[in-house]
Amino acid sequence: FESLTFIFTKSIAGAWVDSIGDQEYTGGEIKPAPVVVLDGTTLKAGTDYLVSYANNVNAGTATVTITGISPYEGTLKKTFRIIPKESGSTKIEGAVTPESPAQTAVVEKTVLQSSSEKDLTGSTFHLLQVKGTAKSKSSVKLTWKKVAGAQQYVVYGNACGKGNKYKKIKTVAGKSFTQKKLKKGKYYKYLVAAVSGDKTLAVSKTIHVATKGGKVGNNTKVKLSKKKLTLAVGKSKTVKTTLKKGSLKVKNHRKAAWESGNIKVAKVNSKGKIKAVGKGTCYVYAYAQNGVCAKVKVTVK
Repeated sequence: FESLTFIFTKSIAGAWVDSIGDQEYTGGEIKPAPVVVLDGTTLKAGTDYLVSYANNVNAGTATVTITGISPYEGTLKKTFRIIPKESGSTKIEGAVTPESPAQTAVVEKTVLQSSSEKDLTGSTFHLLQVKGTAKSKSSVKLTWKKVAGAQQYVVYGNACGKGNKYKKIKTVAGKSFTQKKLKKGKYYKYLVAAVSGDKTLAVSKTIHVATKGGKVGNNTKVKLSKKKLTLAVGKSKTVKTTLKKGSLKVKNHRKAAWESGNIKVAKVNSKGKIKAVGKGTCYVYAYAQNGVCAKVKVTVK
């Protein structure tokens, strides 16, 4: 009789892999060696499995893929972050825009360390125009504008409260996201970052949205005393805002805020005083804490 040899395979997909800590950017490929344990046995790289890497040069999120070698089969993946060297680039300097982006790793680190109710350094309203709407007692829908060059959008949020740090909730390719399983009648804070690879092209202002079913609600509209302005360079005009709401009171996290879409054409202060700076046309935005907004078309001659 011929002897038969049976090879019993094991799937590597169920193995435990240790967490890979943040790696500092070097300019070259970064290849941390993972520790892989299956059924109490520490497996050996090159003998039991092969390791490959992706997106492991620039700052951002890199991927390790572990592929089993017979008798092990299947694959599993692990991610780790590459962060910029400790230098001036570890801080957000000025407004984050497509023309002046920030390192994605720096933005994410800054957001996740923040428990403040204030806006993030470098954030703007006019680029993303994030708006939050209560969809039910347990869900909130966020919508935003497309940012030129952005490949994906990262949503951060948590329940409102100065002690509540932001959490990374979801990365999406589209222009909306609905968060579910929230508590009724409670305010939640969010911000959205527009990302292209290791660059962040825009970061939204913080918005505050209340779910349905409680004693508090959200603003429904921003009404302006003017929708168009024509000014000579150096001249100013104040536009008044009125925030509309439904039947429920709005617990104010911020008053109506203002922002110019082009400060080279017009500037605006916190009270809606618009000053003509240079010839051209731009929009100046007034927005409520949940992101509903109105705009003034400003022409400077």
